Amino acid sequence: MTELSSRKPAPLQSELFVSIHEEPKSYEISQTVSPINGSSPPLSVESPLSPADELFAKVRELLVKMKTPKTDAEVAADLQVLKSQAKEWLQRLVKEGVLEKHTRPARYGLKSQRSLLE
Repeated sequence: MTELSSRKPAPLQSELFVSIHEEPKSYEISQTVSPINGSSPPLSVESPLSPADELFAKVRELLVKMKTPKTDAEVAADLQVLKSQAKEWLQRLVKEGVLEKHTRPARYGLKSQRSLLE
């Protein structure tokens, strides 16, 4: 029993970290967000567009670059979104006159020059 009674009691957790104190670092927040690949100008933090509208603008930009017509499933796979979301965006672009819908099989492609002149 003398061996147990001669041991010093374990320090409390609050005593262990009393001397360790680190000041929090301060960070400066930038007013603009620069694109990773430099393909478009920096976005202002105070953009007049809603986040949904900014996202749709980027989707429009990507879909206008399509070389061949694609189905809504192919667009969904390319953008890694649900098919229903891709279909909604494609239908909106058709309504805006950016894309046209082809039939059998249903595909979406850029509006042809001929139909732009009509």
